[in-house]
Amino acid sequence: MPTDYSVETYPLTSSGQLAEVTMQSTMFSWASVVLGLIGVLVMVLYLVLWIYMIVDVIRRDDLKESKLLWIVLFLFIAPVGMVAYGFVEGKKKLGWLSLAPIIVFPLLLSLYAIAGFVIKNG
Repeated sequence: MPTDYSVETYPLTSSGQLAEVTMQSTMFSWASVVLGLIGVLVMVLYLVLWIYMIVDVIRRDDLKESKLLWIVLFLFIAPVGMVAYGFVEGKKKLGWLSLAPIIVFPLLLSLYAIAGFVIKNG
């Protein structure tokens, strides 16, 4: 005897509530995927910028005395070293580019938390 499992297998009492919960969880999972992909993209671009700055310091001949200092800053406290190098050495575009992820990551995490709260609480 075939049994219809469409309602009995779910813990909710009516199909209207089930559809609403399914829609909410789908929206939250899409928000998670999109924000996660943006976060990974920002991290990869930051890594490329970090490598570019290290190579730039190594290739520059006018940094004979401070070359080791910049490399140590890049290796041990990368965000601070990258921002400082960009602004101190007159490469303001690099300074702003290295400062952007420091601002973007907290914003992404905040958006993720807000999206989860809004979707859960309707």
